[in-house]
Amino acid sequence: MKRITTLLIAALFTISAVAQDKINWLTTSKFEKAVKKENQNYFIFIEDNSVTPNVSAEQIEERKAIMFAFLEDDKLASYINNNFICYKFNPSSESLNFQGVEYWRIVENEKTYHEFTNFLAESDNNRLPAIVLKDHKFNLFEYFEYQASEVEIEEMKVLIDGEKLKINFISEKLGSDNINVRRSERMLERQTVKLNAVQENKVSKSVFLARQNPTRFLRTLTYFSNGAYQKTDLDSFLKSK
Repeated sequence: MKRITTLLIAALFTISAVAQDKINWLTTSKFEKAVKKENQNYFIFIEDNSVTPNVSAEQIEERKAIMFAFLEDDKLASYINNNFICYKFNPSSESLNFQGVEYWRIVENEKTYHEFTNFLAESDNNRLPAIVLKDHKFNLFEYFEYQASEVEIEEMKVLIDGEKLKINFISEKLGSDNINVRRSERMLERQTVKLNAVQENKVSKSVFLARQNPTRFLRTLTYFSNGAYQKTDLDSFLKSK
């Protein structure tokens, strides 16, 4: 059993290494030179080096292998390499000099963050690991995640009201801790976030969680690289053929 576990861990390490090798990651110095040219969009992967109590290094690698398996997809990796300049940043580094500015790893009030992460994501509040997409001028893409007509907005409101009734009904019949209640609560949360974004006509920026479906994420990358983000919202684009 111990031998099987060891082999499994070794295989996961190999998977992680292969995923990393499929993307043509540039060193910081080469990335800096590429940015100066302003001739291509950028795919930036920001790693997460937060410490998780009671989790071994092997378990962390196992999770990474599963989480980042989408980067092993041949079509996705090929598209990224052909359409983006790729760079991976590890926020555990103490400092980094980029374009004449020194960025530091900061520890304050039991919180650790890196100034370069904030620079890349253009935010002081970042969930890592993250994928950051930038245009050829090194700016985040601005786009609408959702857009809807008045009729569609009313339909969304009806669906939200229906989900609330469903949660109350299941809770009364099966108990509030029933798994179907939790599923409906997650669905309600997603629907509410979508409705709020539509009503506020909220503009989003191109920073994504680094856990993706390869087929869907390939479509997302196409949305930005071919300029579709300037014409339509992401949700409509992903639903189109």
